[in-house]
Amino acid sequence: SPISPRSPISPRSPISPRSPRGSSTSFLSSFDRDEMVVAAHDRMMYNRQRSQLKHHMQLSARYSGSDFMSRGELSLAAKLAGMDHVLTEEKLDLFFNPRESPRGAVKDGAANWRHINKALAPQMAQRPEATATASYRTKRLTATTKRVQAAEPKLVPEVHAAPATYPSSPDPFESIDPLELEKFHMVLPTHFTTRFAEMRRAFRMLDQTQSGMLSRNEVKLGVHLFNLLVGSTPAGD
Repeated sequence: SPISPRSPISPRSPISPRSPRGSSTSFLSSFDRDEMVVAAHDRMMYNRQRSQLKHHMQLSARYSGSDFMSRGELSLAAKLAGMDHVLTEEKLDLFFNPRESPRGAVKDGAANWRHINKALAPQMAQRPEATATASYRTKRLTATTKRVQAAEPKLVPEVHAAPATYPSSPDPFESIDPLELEKFHMVLPTHFTTRFAEMRRAFRMLDQTQSGMLSRNEVKLGVHLFNLLVGSTPAGD
């Protein structure tokens, strides 16, 4: 964000980095880290805006053919460069007042843009406002916390798969009475020997898949084949 002026800029006494008032080294040493960063940012933004203002003033002088510009032209150039917070009405009064400006800097109500550009040279570094420093410190700490969290290895909880469970197969003879089952054990051999010459041939006929074992459907087929009833319903139902 653009810096705000800390002290009036006197057109009669331009201040430049080459001729600071006092020792800047000892003053900067009192800054903490965040204050130095904010001060550097403010100085960078000020220099950028001052460079844009100089460009606008040069264009105005080129088109008018004169190094002198009116108050309205300077005010417009300051707004275009984003320096209207620096060139306030009070500062404009100083620049366009012959008594407050060097000889020859003001003529016929117009000010020399070169004198204005020189007077707006950066001053000695100033301590940033406490609110600006606090805002930057909060953003810096937030960004640091996010970087640290992103660098930390993420612990993935170990997931143990539950043992596979399979549904138990229903017992087709669960609802059959033991006495009734014993009766069928006696009846089945008679039916087999009556229908087939030998037991092996009957088993092979019912074993349609040739697996050597009779499935539920194959047993059910044999029960229906021999018209065997379990209770009031056919076996397997």
